[in-house]
Amino acid sequence: MYEIIDLHFQGFPHVIASYVLRGPDRVAVIETGPASTYPALKAGLAGLGIELTQVTDVLVTHVHLDHAGAAGWLARESGATVHVHTVGAPHLADPGKLLSSAQRIYGEDMDWCVRAKKAGWKVMYYPHAQIVHYKGVGCRTNNRKTTYEFYRAMVLFHKKHFARECSCLTNLVVYVGIFVTAMLAWRRWLFNAKPGPGK
Repeated sequence: MYEIIDLHFQGFPHVIASYVLRGPDRVAVIETGPASTYPALKAGLAGLGIELTQVTDVLVTHVHLDHAGAAGWLARESGATVHVHTVGAPHLADPGKLLSSAQRIYGEDMDWCVRAKKAGWKVMYYPHAQIVHYKGVGCRTNNRKTTYEFYRAMVLFHKKHFARECSCLTNLVVYVGIFVTAMLAWRRWLFNAKPGPGK
């Protein structure tokens, strides 16, 4: 039999949860959630009458921060053994590459959130928001400028986060790739552009 601990991620219920399995002499926590919800995990365990020292095993399905971000803290405080796939183990031990990977996925959005947190702002997740993005609709009147800024942001992002750790050849390939895709996008814009109102 298992029990669920709702971690109330950023104050919202039913977003991230941990599972607790109890055996005759062992207690396993499956998925610890992110480090930011570790206090909620400890409170949830206490609410089930489980002391941290009773947790014997921590299982993480994969090492994304929302699944395993608090695994190290729980293991350190409880003495539990962490069970993780061999591919994920190095990332759990040193999450630097995991954060780097997240930056590649979320780009400047993640960078903006980190800078906002450092400035003392609160970054919120609001699960009830629904955003529909129609690519290019808001910028039809100035597509050249938008295309330029989009690909310029890619170059700046690579320079800021990855250029120093990449070889010259890798950087060259990245910049040429960005340039070529920008030229293709501009070419599409030139040949498919329709005159605006009054033209």
